[in-house]
Amino acid sequence: MSHQQVSRINDVLFYIHQDISRDLSAKELADVAAYSEQHFHRIFKDVVGEPIHQYIRRTRMEYAANQLMFDTGSSVLDIAN
Repeated sequence: MSHQQVSRINDVLFYIHQDISRDLSAKELADVAAYSEQHFHRIFKDVVGEPIHQYIRRTRMEYAANQLMFDTGSSVLDIAN
């Protein structure tokens, strides 16, 4: 993988983490990386080590788990939304 590919995927990761709760389409993320959707899926998995949908799901679960542990003022329902 090239430095440019890693840089573009880092841009996507930053974009994802700006607001992990919003709906994110593969097309939207491919546009951020300036790749076709099909090429984006392949490059993302090569760089990150997991498919984009799995990465987003895992990141959301980790975020929710951290909120449950450290944000004692929020209910499970609040965090789920």
